[in-house]
Amino acid sequence: MRTAFTIIWAAMALVGTPLVAAAQGFSNHWSFTDQNTGKIVSGTIDNLQEGDKISAAGLTINVISSPFDDLVGAYTLNNTFGFFPATNNIYSAKNGLVTFANFQYANTKNDLLFFSTNPTDDEFSFFPELVNAARTKDAFNQLEGTVFSPAVAAVPESSTWVMMIVGMGAVGWALRRRRKMAVQFSCG
Repeated sequence: MRTAFTIIWAAMALVGTPLVAAAQGFSNHWSFTDQNTGKIVSGTIDNLQEGDKISAAGLTINVISSPFDDLVGAYTLNNTFGFFPATNNIYSAKNGLVTFANFQYANTKNDLLFFSTNPTDDEFSFFPELVNAARTKDAFNQLEGTVFSPAVAAVPESSTWVMMIVGMGAVGWALRRRRKMAVQFSCG
C-alpha cells in the first residue's frame, strides 16, 4: 500500500497538481436581453470569490455575444465614470453563483459594460448595459437585471485525466494485490 501512495505522489509531482488546493476563484456565465432588439448580450466572468459586498476589482470579464460585434471582447474594471463612486463597484456571491452585482467595466476603446442584478432608480445603481464610447451603440435592459449562472467546465484538464487514470490504476493494483494475498494465506 505504501508503494501505491508513492506512485500517486510521484504522479502528482510530475503533473504539477498541488496536493493542497489553493483558494481559487470560480466562474459564472452572465446575460441580459437588449430591450430594443430582443437579442441576448452574454459572456463570462472569472476570478469570482464567495462573500458579501466584495470589490469587483480583479475580475476577468468577456463579452461573447452582443448585437454589436465590435463590442465583443475583454473588459477590465473602470472607476473613472464620473458620478459613480468606486466603493459601489461590488458584488456578492454564494454557493458558486453571483447573487448581487453593481459594477462597471470598460475595454481598451472605453466601451462600457454595466452589471446590475437589481435595476432601480437609485443614482448609484445601474441597469445592465453595454455601450460604445461614443454612445451610438447601446444594448440595455432597464426592466430586468443581469442573470448569472454557474460556468461548468465541459472537458476536464489533462492533469485531471492523468490523476484519474493513476488513481484507478492504484485502486486496481491494491485490489489485485489484496486478492493475491488472500489466496496465499488460504493455501498456506
